[in-house]
Amino acid sequence: MLYTLEFLNNCSKIYYAGNTLYGCLNISLDREKTIYALKVIVYGRANVVLKSGKSSAFQKQIFIEETALEFAQKHLTVGNHRFNFEVKLPGNCPPSFKGEHGFIKYEVIVIIPKLFSSGKHPHEFTIISYSPLPFFEFNVNIFDYELSKYFQKCLLQFPLKIHISSTNKVTFPKNVFRTGENIMIEVNIDQNIPSGKMDFFLVQYIFYQADNWITRLEQKEKNSVVIIRRRTSSETIYQECIKIPDNVPTTLEYLEILKIRYFIKIVINGKKFKLPIVIGDFYKTTD
Repeated sequence: MLYTLEFLNNCSKIYYAGNTLYGCLNISLDREKTIYALKVIVYGRANVVLKSGKSSAFQKQIFIEETALEFAQKHLTVGNHRFNFEVKLPGNCPPSFKGEHGFIKYEVIVIIPKLFSSGKHPHEFTIISYSPLPFFEFNVNIFDYELSKYFQKCLLQFPLKIHISSTNKVTFPKNVFRTGENIMIEVNIDQNIPSGKMDFFLVQYIFYQADNWITRLEQKEKNSVVIIRRRTSSETIYQECIKIPDNVPTTLEYLEILKIRYFIKIVINGKKFKLPIVIGDFYKTTD
């Protein structure tokens, strides 16, 4: 007995939260056989495991656990047999993710007792979450007071513009970007500012949380997703492009046990500018 599992409407196995997953279980037999039990389950969960000294904590959250196909005592003849199924993925499913202390994983699990030693065989797929646009407007933590005052007055422009002078002006026109999109940055440096280094970073922060019977453990993970280093010279205007990778997980704020956030960090001659952004997409209600 052989079987294959097809993702009918998406051979890349990448879905948005709220999409419908259409699948097909194909069973091929070279002799007649009675299937005593068979089940196909769509299962999605988040797991977080944290350790601190002698303390450890494990947290689990399930987003979907739905039986898509099930039968028992079914007699099948020689040949190929197709069993179609479909499952509506919840609209609030967080994006697939794998990190140092946890993961968010989605699987179609085929359970055929006596065929697999473990009793089940998982087939992983990926979920991308939508972020409604705009996710937030001008909710940016800039710790320089003068910078903050200017930021509240800035006009919507593109690309992101930074003016390095005695007043340290910043224009932040857009804070939501799709995966794969280019973030265009323009830096204008006054002539009286000495030349030096200019570094651009797309930074990802992962916040984990897990409880045990005694205490709550928390852990933060920081990753520089994109790094671009330049030298400043006599020029006054610099343009740079940060391309967001296609495979980064989208921003995640609504889970207690795992959050994903992104920042653009620009360091010019030791002066740091840290601007939060959201990586997501338009919200859709249809497949």
